[in-house]
Amino acid sequence: MLVALTGGGCVPVPLELDEPDAAPDSPPILVNVTNELGADLPSLTPVAIRANDPTQKMIFTVSDNDAGDAVHVNYYVDYNVTSVTPRVGGCVATPSVSGSERTVDCATAPVCAQIFDTAVHFLEAIITDRDLDDADPSYRGVLGGGLSTIGRWWQLTCER
Repeated sequence: MLVALTGGGCVPVPLELDEPDAAPDSPPILVNVTNELGADLPSLTPVAIRANDPTQKMIFTVSDNDAGDAVHVNYYVDYNVTSVTPRVGGCVATPSVSGSERTVDCATAPVCAQIFDTAVHFLEAIITDRDLDDADPSYRGVLGGGLSTIGRWWQLTCER
């Protein structure tokens, strides 16, 4: 049967992989997010951020197979395709020297700097392996061919 398949132009695909699954230039992957007390922050859950509190933060566990890349976390508030808004804060983890998984501590105070109401807002975190191109009209373009992944979304309220 193999002769019939190869004679007809079909070449069987090997079942084993010659290369590992994660190729170079793979996007960073969000593993988990917690607050400064260690409580999980799953998507779409309510998050109350104390404006101007330097001790409050989100801790992002990120896996990036490109250990030489920095990992950037960028916060957006109320971003959507009809009303694009620039990032409102974020943080950077330096390249890793000991593996693909790393922890990124991000202060949350900048998120509420321009919000003066108690309404529910939409907070989003985007994870990238390069800095953002602030000239990009979507405010989400990544410099130098970098890659991004959608992180998480939360229902945000700001406390003053």
